[in-house]
Amino acid sequence: EVGADPDVVRPLPRDTAFRKKNDLIGFLVLYSGNFGQYHNFDTILSAAEKLKGTHPEITFILGGGGHKKKDVEAEVVARGLTNIRMFGFVPEEELADLLASADVHLVTLEEGMEGLCVPSKFYTCLASGRPTFALLGAGTEVARVVEEHDCGERLDVFDADAFAAALVRASNEPERLARQGDNARRTFDDL
Repeated sequence: EVGADPDVVRPLPRDTAFRKKNDLIGFLVLYSGNFGQYHNFDTILSAAEKLKGTHPEITFILGGGGHKKKDVEAEVVARGLTNIRMFGFVPEEELADLLASADVHLVTLEEGMEGLCVPSKFYTCLASGRPTFALLGAGTEVARVVEEHDCGERLDVFDADAFAAALVRASNEPERLARQGDNARRTFDDL
């Protein structure tokens, strides 16, 4: 077992209680977990800024807590990012539902942290049966798994333009996302 309980976190339908409760529709991009010092949020905020006027169907969900959360919340307000919704941690019994709400999951890692820190949330993302968009260096374990098993996309840490474009592409390719999600869970089960 790696980083997630396969009986608790499992692929579920996208039409979740979390979506209904929070009036969320469209394409959801989910970051869930620790807002820690080794996680890069600038690229996420910049991509949201690029998409807010042109792609209202794409919503970023940032859930969890930690060291950088207040700074991220302040930036969301300062930039007027109405396409970002902020949430706290959910109770453990609601985690699978939250994860199933996403069309894609985000994993981030600050440049230079490769080899020092492995985002354990990646294994939870895999278990949920959704693709992972990984904003981190090409030489990382997460990048290798994503690319070898076609279970998402790896993007350069600071390339908000490429990240925004990848999200637009993904929002228009449900069959590819479904395949990558199936690959994600299969990869998790094989670990």
